[in-house]
Amino acid sequence: MGQKIYKVVQNILFGIAAFLIIVTISCFLFHIKPCVVVSGSMEPKIMTGSLCMIKENSRAPQKGDVVAFQRGKITVVHRIVKEVNGGYVAKGDNNDVEDPGVLKNENIKGFEMFSVPGIGYI
Repeated sequence: MGQKIYKVVQNILFGIAAFLIIVTISCFLFHIKPCVVVSGSMEPKIMTGSLCMIKENSRAPQKGDVVAFQRGKITVVHRIVKEVNGGYVAKGDNNDVEDPGVLKNENIKGFEMFSVPGIGYI
């Protein structure tokens, strides 16, 4: 009985390790970066504790795109709400006010592809 449990646990751990290796290699090959969401500024679209996958900046953003950009030492994931003076204004869906300042195209790290709720807590 103990050997069967050991084999099951071993197979589960092997499966998890294989999955993580495949995800890591895929992210590297396709220029995708994970980002953990630590605030509720984008709820309900992106929940606090979600793991958000960001595709590196490959095009100019448009109004409505959810983008990642650097603000100090943290990565912010917010929606572009308008274009102004050759830049962009962003705002969290759950925020009442727009983000301060204007984002330039070179400041945008990438676009949100999808997010997985709760995985970021791990």
